Amino acid sequence: LFSAVRMFFWTKFTLDCAQQIHDDQVSSVFASGMKYFFKTPTGRIINRFSKAQENVDREIPDQISDVFLCLMSILGTFFIIFYSLPIFIIPCIAIGIVY
Repeated sequence: LFSAVRMFFWTKFTLDCAQQIHDDQVSSVFASGMKYFFKTPTGRIINRFSKAQENVDREIPDQISDVFLCLMSILGTFFIIFYSLPIFIIPCIAIGIVY
C-alpha cells in the first residue's frame, strides 16, 4: 500500500512539474518578439526545449523521490519515538510552537 501511494504521488508530482516547466517555456517563447524567431533557427529553439525537458524528466523525479523518502523516514522516527515514549509528545509540541 505504501509503495502504491508513493508511486502515485511520485508520478503526479513529476508530471505536474514537467507540465509547469513546459508551459513556462512555451509562454516565454510566445511572449518574445518576431525578431527572436527571425534571429534564432527553429532547430535551436526545439533543441533548447528538448534539453530542458530532458533535464526535468531525469532530475526532478529523483529529487521528489528523495524528499518523499526523507519525509517518511522522519515521520516513521517520530512515530516510533512517540509510541515508545508518549510523554515526549509534550516537549515536541512546545518546541514546534516556538519554532
